[in-house]
Amino acid sequence: MIRGHRHISLDFSGCQEIEKLKSRNKNTVRDILALARNAGCTIRKYHFDRFAPEEGYTLVVSISESHFAVITWPERSFINVDIFVCNYTKDNSLVALGLERLLREFFRPKKIMRWEKLRGPHD
Repeated sequence: MIRGHRHISLDFSGCQEIEKLKSRNKNTVRDILALARNAGCTIRKYHFDRFAPEEGYTLVVSISESHFAVITWPERSFINVDIFVCNYTKDNSLVALGLERLLREFFRPKKIMRWEKLRGPHD
């Protein structure tokens, strides 16, 4: 079992689904939460902030496995995604990787920069 916690950070550039970046798209939050559930996340709470006039937003989601965040800059077709899952009682790596895959398919970026790190105790 992986003892460290999995932390994945993604930069999505040139997102083809630009309308999904805009806060006026009311279905976006619902869609992202549905993607998270499909990946195996257990949604606890979420917080959504809109930024005008660019219509960007920040979505922070508390999940039983830990948390994830989606921060958008629609004027630049750019998104930052941060996914963090804990692995103390079970390995939630597939949850994190599944969420990453579904968000890639949802926003369809032309370029992806990805960083991954195991955090916390590794013994």
